[in-house]
Amino acid sequence: MTRKLLMVLLCFAFSLAPVPAHSQDAIFDAGAEFVEPILTEETLPNELGEWDLRVSCVYESDRTESPRNCWRTQVFFGIAPRWGVELEAALTNAFGDRPEDARGELGTTLKYLLRAPRGRGPALALALETEAALSRPESSEEGLVEFQPTFAFLQTLGLTTLQGNVGYAVRPGGSEPEKKAVYNLSFAVPWRQGRWNALAELAGSSGDGSSEIAFSPGLKYGFRGGNFVALGVPVGLTSSSPDIGLVFQVQFSLSKAVEEAESP
Repeated sequence: MTRKLLMVLLCFAFSLAPVPAHSQDAIFDAGAEFVEPILTEETLPNELGEWDLRVSCVYESDRTESPRNCWRTQVFFGIAPRWGVELEAALTNAFGDRPEDARGELGTTLKYLLRAPRGRGPALALALETEAALSRPESSEEGLVEFQPTFAFLQTLGLTTLQGNVGYAVRPGGSEPEKKAVYNLSFAVPWRQGRWNALAELAGSSGDGSSEIAFSPGLKYGFRGGNFVALGVPVGLTSSSPDIGLVFQVQFSLSKAVEEAESP
């Protein structure tokens, strides 16, 4: 069922994809701004010449395990019109208090903009995410590398931003590959003169093993130049989800898009 749903969404996305634009100006509306989520993966690829650095600190308290700490660093940049890349490094088990888990993860995501965020229709994007585990115990039967194709959308409703994605993750290894469906939904509304945004996010996964679902309210404060600081509080909605968590996130704009940097 999950595979059929993903294939329908991908076919729908390709049917809406426009003819590639000849300039970056034809892709994004001038001055368009979108509120990026906290838990949900960033939907749109960065423009050519645009570089962003994001650092997240995640604390999760499980119902049955000791608290989990995660330090995550991400770099986003554009490589061509409509194409973007995300590099990620995370210390998911830095102190080794969970001997059955890997100490960290390295990830790479390639994104393609199917439909630009112009007019009344939603922006659509495709992504291929890869994730490799670091220092996984030899006794573990899980694979070292995970592959996840993802379909994402973004829609502005006045001053609000609605975005989400659905993906299918496969981790080869062991007697059978581990498979699961992953989905995220984010809703952001401006608050207090536009610098502040209130967010509500839903993140979940379902497949081999137990299912996890978390709801997270959050706040984000934007500075000039594309920098921001954000705080989210994910709350588990299933018995297998972390009981409660805290996400602190900062992002720095390292460079602007080529067209924006050249404009007077």
